[in-house]
Amino acid sequence: MSSTGSRIALAGSRPSSTVDRADVDAGPAKTYCRVCEAACGLEVDFDHAGAPVRIRPDREHPVSAVYACAKGTRFLEVARHPDRVLVPQVDGRDASWDDAIATAGIAARVRAAPPAVVHG
Repeated sequence: MSSTGSRIALAGSRPSSTVDRADVDAGPAKTYCRVCEAACGLEVDFDHAGAPVRIRPDREHPVSAVYACAKGTRFLEVARHPDRVLVPQVDGRDASWDDAIATAGIAARVRAAPPAVVHG
């Protein structure tokens, strides 16, 4: 079983491509939460297709032990929420990243920023 935790980062989009059957059959995967700097230990259960189905605190994690806040343990609700925005939007419609960046003026603001802010 892999303990790298890379599956959580990809779980919202293509779970079947992120977990191989050997890992699913081996039991929960150990990972850590990436929401804040505490990096609490988590265990993730997967269904037979490899999709994450449950996140809970990792009782054996050397720092967080039994504790993990709701931000990490309820992440599947956030990742699967029907109102989650999955692509950039301009004026309420789906748009490409290039259109969204141009519309927001982000590129112009970055170019106009002092070098210390851009590289600092």
